[in-house]
Amino acid sequence: MLKPSFDDGTILKQQMLEALRDFPRKILDVYFSEFGDGIISGFELSVEDSTQTVIVSPGIYKHNDKVYVSENKLSINLFDEKNNIVYLEPERKKTDSGVNFNIKLTIHTNSEGEIRDEDKTTEMFELFRCSKDTGAKIFKIQKLDDVVNNKGKVPHNHLNQNYVLFSYCGGSGFSRDYLKLYASYVLNSGNCSAFDVAFACQCLNGLHDFDLIEKYFGPSDKSFSNEDIISKIKDKKDRLSRKTECSVKHNVQQTNEIMIID
Repeated sequence: MLKPSFDDGTILKQQMLEALRDFPRKILDVYFSEFGDGIISGFELSVEDSTQTVIVSPGIYKHNDKVYVSENKLSINLFDEKNNIVYLEPERKKTDSGVNFNIKLTIHTNSEGEIRDEDKTTEMFELFRCSKDTGAKIFKIQKLDDVVNNKGKVPHNHLNQNYVLFSYCGGSGFSRDYLKLYASYVLNSGNCSAFDVAFACQCLNGLHDFDLIEKYFGPSDKSFSNEDIISKIKDKKDRLSRKTECSVKHNVQQTNEIMIID
C-alpha cells in the first residue's frame, strides 16, 4: 500500500492522490471483511409527526461485499393504500471536479407486497416496508408482539424491518432493535434462565456476533433467515409466558393454604 509523502519539494502525482482517496475505503473493507451483508450501524428510523415523513439517520451498511457510507439524513414520504418497500441505493453524479457519490432512498409500491426481482437492481438494499392506510399515522414498532404475532406480519402503518438484514461478525441476521425488544421481555419475565439473561444483556449492549445468535436460538433447518428467528423468538416467548403463569398459580396456591395448629 502506497503511503504518500508530502515533504517540501515533493512533486504531487496522480498515484499519491489516488492513494489518499482509496485509503479510507481500504480500511473499511478490511475492518468489516468478516461481517455479513446488512446494516452495520446507523440508519435509525423515525417519523416526523406533523408531515408523517420517514427520517433515516446516517449509517454504514454492507451489500454484495461492498461497504457503503451515508453521511446525511435521508427522508421519504410513503404512498397511501400501497405496500411501500423502501431501499437504499448508491447514486453517482458527475461534476466538474469528479464524481459525487451519495446514498439515496428508492421506493417501490404495489398491491401484492412483494417486488419482482426484475424490478430491482443489484445495488438496491431493502431498508423497511410499510403498508399505509389513507390518512393514517405511521409508527415505529415498540412492542415485541407486533414483531412475532401473525407469523411475522406487522400491522398496517408500522415501519416493518422483519425482512431487513443486519450485519454481524460471521453472518447476516435479525434487527438489533427487535432483539432489544425481546431482551427487555426476557428480563421482565422473571422466569428466565442464566443463558436467557446473558443473551438479553448482550442484545441490550449491542450484539455483533452472529455465532451467539445461532447458539442461543439453536440449529435451523434452513439458512437461519429472519423468518426462522421470528419463529424461534415466538417459541421462547411462549415458553417464558407459560413458566410465568405456572409460577403465579403456584404462589396463589401457597397463599391460600391455611395451617391449623392444635
